[in-house]
Amino acid sequence: MSWKVSPAMTWNESVWNPSMLSTALWLDAADASTIAESGGAVSQWNDKSGNGRHATQSNSSYRPSLTTNGLNGLNVVTFDGVNNILGFSDLAWTNNIGAISYFVVTKTSDQAVTNYRALFQIRGGAYDRATLYVRNSQLEAGGRRLDSNSYAFRSTGSLSSNAFQGSAIYNYAAATLAVNVNGGTVSSGSFQTVGNTSPTNSTASSIGSTNVGSDSFLPNSNQSYNGYVAEFVALASAASDTDRQKMEGYLAHKWGLTANLPAGHPYKLVGPTP
Repeated sequence: MSWKVSPAMTWNESVWNPSMLSTALWLDAADASTIAESGGAVSQWNDKSGNGRHATQSNSSYRPSLTTNGLNGLNVVTFDGVNNILGFSDLAWTNNIGAISYFVVTKTSDQAVTNYRALFQIRGGAYDRATLYVRNSQLEAGGRRLDSNSYAFRSTGSLSSNAFQGSAIYNYAAATLAVNVNGGTVSSGSFQTVGNTSPTNSTASSIGSTNVGSDSFLPNSNQSYNGYVAEFVALASAASDTDRQKMEGYLAHKWGLTANLPAGHPYKLVGPTP
């Protein structure tokens, strides 16, 4: 699979892709072989990281939709903003962890919504551990290291109604949290106390909505995402600036979003290489 980015050069995913980092989770809607659907309703979205952390939904009422040619001629998974959710059975990877990084390509149909609309959630006990939201025309990353911590967050500037890519880096070990959109200015600051997450209490994880109680597969209709997700990658580490920019370049070239990258971005014109 390749994407034309200039008359002189074709960028190919085999040159650089997320497998060249140590990925904890990788969902790629462009890869039709990873999606199980019936009549367009997605029952399973397979993890390409090799860790087997597939996103599933056994209840047909809660399944998101596969949208063909949704972005730059590639497929996307669309969540209806009401009750669509895919859940994860493997929660152990988020226990006793010092950092988590998220990367996403998405488009929201309701960027100005005032309540939280969750792209991805990890819950520990009764609390967010690391959740990515759209709210008040911004991308917001928030959560807690431990249940005793109060909710802390960072958010970006205003989102447009177009497709965008975003990242969030929760560095619990260093007590920092950073978030950005389209490879632009990073919003970063302190994040609670230094250390790892709780060793045992991750209870639910989902994409497309926050979940109810400790059920990864039951949506919270008040916090369900309205829009599509093209690709989502998570690392069980804090991405370096170099790796973050490589991920931004990869996603921008693959999904036709290079115009969104700032002029000084190292991968605006040419995709990343090893």
